[in-house]
Amino acid sequence: MFSRLTTDDDWARRLQSPALGIALATFSILALELALIRWISGQVRIFAYFNNLTLIGAFLGMGLGVALGRRRPGLLHLCLPSLALFVAVLTASEPLGLMHLQFPDPSIHMWGAEGADHSLFLLVRNLGIFGLLFMALVWIFVCAGAAVGQLFPKLPVLRAYSADLLGSLLGIVAFTSLTWLRLSPPVWFLLAGIPVTKGIRPTPHLMFKVNTNCMACHLKKKHNQGHAVRTGAPETCATCHTPEHKKMLSDWRSQIGDEIKGAEELEHEALEALEAARQRGVVNGVLTQASEMIAAGQKFL
Repeated sequence: MFSRLTTDDDWARRLQSPALGIALATFSILALELALIRWISGQVRIFAYFNNLTLIGAFLGMGLGVALGRRRPGLLHLCLPSLALFVAVLTASEPLGLMHLQFPDPSIHMWGAEGADHSLFLLVRNLGIFGLLFMALVWIFVCAGAAVGQLFPKLPVLRAYSADLLGSLLGIVAFTSLTWLRLSPPVWFLLAGIPVTKGIRPTPHLMFKVNTNCMACHLKKKHNQGHAVRTGAPETCATCHTPEHKKMLSDWRSQIGDEIKGAEELEHEALEALEAARQRGVVNGVLTQASEMIAAGQKFL
């Protein structure tokens, strides 16, 4: 299930403008980065003395996200849940004992470590907690950066970088405006999170609203390429509807078959047109873009 979720690119295909998607993603990343740099050091005081680590974690996570985005675009779906969990933990940092987490080094008097326990257990525990928080921070930006990695190759490089830069600058301006207005951290994270909702799936399928799922219709068992699978059967349609609905499944299959046949014909025509354009000496950049569009269509076909 995790693999299916992280490879889902429906959100990218629904976007009418990849440039807008890149701008929204970088807007969110920059606003979130600034919000965490400012807030996390007050919730876990060790980060106040290693403030650059928040910035390093953001850059590391974003870089990994961009690298993974083409193969795992669905990581974007995990961004808001991961951020919500991370913020919830940091909000409760004082009762959890994270706010005044001691750095186990007796030479650093400003942290009050000279009067603390300097055992090996304390060293391992505190560094382990600090490391987990840092990895959680990196993970959030991996999920956010996946959007940029998925959308960037869909545009010419200069246009993609322009959208990236514009979104980043607007994110900085927006966050600076919020802090100038003395608004609280919940508003900061709301600002950073809203653009990411562009990647959230729309309202669940109508079958969800009537409390049913895949297993309600896929009752017939069969073997396909050595694997046991479940498939739909006309009888299951009639169970919830009427006897006339037994032909619904065959109608669907017939309609889909006709649509696939039509798409294959269009594919054949597109390949012929592409070859004719090559022979006429059409500009190479146009041919490359056309080839990429055809390849994307063949993938979904």
